[in-house]
Amino acid sequence: MTSLTLKKSVKKSKVKKPTKVKLPKSPLRVVELFAGVGGFRLGLEAVARGKAFKVIWSNQYEPGSAKQWASRAYEYAFRNKKGSVHSNKLIEEAIAAGEVPKHDVLVGGFPCQDYSVAKPNNQSRGIEGKKGVLWWSIYQIAEKHKPEYLILENVDRLIKSPAKQRGRDFAIMLKCLAMLGYIVEWRVINAAEYGMPQRRRRVFIVGYKPNSSLGKQIAKSTPEKVLLEKGILAEAFPVQTIKPRKQLADDESDSEEVDASETQLELFSQTEWKADYNIISKEPHELTESFNKGNLQHDPFKSAGLMIPTKDGKAEVWTAKVYPKFDDKSINLGDLLTDEKDVPEEFYIDSTSLKSWIYQKGNKSEIRTNYLTTFEHISKLFAKAGIKCELNNLQKRAWGKKLEKYWSENPTPGKPLELSAEGNDKTVDIPWQLIADTRFEYSFKEGPLPMPDPLDRPLRTIITSEGGSSPSRFKHVICCACAISWKKKGKPLNHDCVKAGRFRRLTPAELELGNMFPENHTKYAILDGRKIEIDPKHRAFF
Repeated sequence: MTSLTLKKSVKKSKVKKPTKVKLPKSPLRVVELFAGVGGFRLGLEAVARGKAFKVIWSNQYEPGSAKQWASRAYEYAFRNKKGSVHSNKLIEEAIAAGEVPKHDVLVGGFPCQDYSVAKPNNQSRGIEGKKGVLWWSIYQIAEKHKPEYLILENVDRLIKSPAKQRGRDFAIMLKCLAMLGYIVEWRVINAAEYGMPQRRRRVFIVGYKPNSSLGKQIAKSTPEKVLLEKGILAEAFPVQTIKPRKQLADDESDSEEVDASETQLELFSQTEWKADYNIISKEPHELTESFNKGNLQHDPFKSAGLMIPTKDGKAEVWTAKVYPKFDDKSINLGDLLTDEKDVPEEFYIDSTSLKSWIYQKGNKSEIRTNYLTTFEHISKLFAKAGIKCELNNLQKRAWGKKLEKYWSENPTPGKPLELSAEGNDKTVDIPWQLIADTRFEYSFKEGPLPMPDPLDRPLRTIITSEGGSSPSRFKHVICCACAISWKKKGKPLNHDCVKAGRFRRLTPAELELGNMFPENHTKYAILDGRKIEIDPKHRAFF
């Protein structure tokens, strides 16, 4: 299936088209953070054939990656775009160097990390985030350049994290954006429920200034109208207040279709429907300590919401649970598959590893042994062995892997583990018993995933572990006989795939289609000034 065919399939969906808006006199200038291989850019620059948005600066940096493949693939994919600069360095360094230009739209799918805030000392209302927390880079850029629009994306658990103060992180974000004067809409969206080929569930956050055209439109509506009809997200992704008869499950631990069995009588009609209201008045550092503390059962933020800033920087919030309006017609996994005769042999699963694949995908309830590999515990091993050292992030990960290998080879008292410190020629042996002090047992449970993946449903969320041949719970697995049947008849075989079938993984080309990238978008990179082909394992990582 080609990219063109995929686009035609998407067009067949009855997804409501957003209201037509007047194009700007010149394209809005976009800064793209945490750019990956340019997913946001592809979408934005496709609007009105590039007349609505133009990316003028982008940044992609993967800590711990020596080759920086995503950044290099990005550079190749957009190599012919004039008036655009790409940065491959830590975003904090780019900000400090003054490299981020003035812009109209700030976009980014930022990593979900730690949003806690330290109490400011000699600042009247400033905030001070922990070093390396990428949300604060977004805040710094928005504070300095004051872009008219923000478009952000994150995993949906953002609105519920952390576990002991549910919603605290998102409350801090909303308060910060209120302090900067942005109106904010958010929605948790399952892409497959709007005609896309992947059950990818993410929260989308759109911010805009009250004096913008969007802000003026919002001022004429009630919060409920914004959430259901008039907001930019409600227009693009229509919603309703009652649960549809069928929903597409998006939880990686639940692969079956979910039927809405409860009666609709207990649900509010749209005319009676009201959103929950709250106001966030405390400063970010106060929210860190107190927001929703001790209330483990309460989720203050639902799947849709609106935040309007007050003149004194408070955040007025309306939020409610909404459901998608969709016609149950999505692009299915089977629609994206390459002809079996064209699949390289390296993607077929060896029959000797099939048992391990089935185990990885299966239901589990077992006692497991693990070991403490935090920087603190690894440092203690060095200290007890008489070595003083500091480890960077790469070294910490390396020692974690070394400990894992050591335990697999020495489950009972055995030879010592040889360690050496960076910048120190001294090598010492750590006794087995000393390392055993880092070991602990825990109860492990997880539900099943389908084996193989159903062809008559959209893909599960594609994650970076799709690459490589080793058995994995999260990699998609295809029954080859069913794939051939789907190509011929548009449906899988009615047989026991595990007993009768041959299996394979998804190819990079199929993963590109699942992510709705253009054909071969991740195939090439620029390395040392020349074009090279990226190996399939790294392409799957994108």
